[in-house]
Amino acid sequence: MIDDISIRPSQKAGLPSKEQYIATFGGFVCLRILSVGAEYAVVTATADEDNKQFLAPDNQALLMGLGRRTAEELGGPHAECCDNYGRKYVQICNIENEEDADRVVKVFTRLLYEHIQAGEKAQADDAVESDARRELREIYDAIAPADSGEDAYLGDGVWISRDGGWCDRGR
Repeated sequence: MIDDISIRPSQKAGLPSKEQYIATFGGFVCLRILSVGAEYAVVTATADEDNKQFLAPDNQALLMGLGRRTAEELGGPHAECCDNYGRKYVQICNIENEEDADRVVKVFTRLLYEHIQAGEKAQADDAVESDARRELREIYDAIAPADSGEDAYLGDGVWISRDGGWCDRGR
């Protein structure tokens, strides 16, 4: 899981950094690690790599949210900034060495995976809900008077509606 993100050198033009790296995940550049004097700033990415090998995610709000949460988990303040083109990004923290970079990237990646897993669970829940709703609509179609659109009685005070919803109205 954590190994799916990698840190690699970047040659992005137009950045005021002599030394720069990117953290990539699934074809996307998520973080930039830019030299600032003797330290490095870890920031969320706003733009593709110049060679288009890695693209910036379209969902910048998500990236910024993950950047803020990463900074909070690391216990440090973060800064919200704009690049030269007015695109917003989060400066997560400043670091001194490679081990610090690995730690920041691991926290960011864990949060990214938690977000992905929550989305997959929601999609799975929606699919189960959708299948159940479809089956309930089939039951409605089988027992309801033709094209009445009115709720149909199932028994024991339970009624089913045309959209597959049901409710207990009591006996």
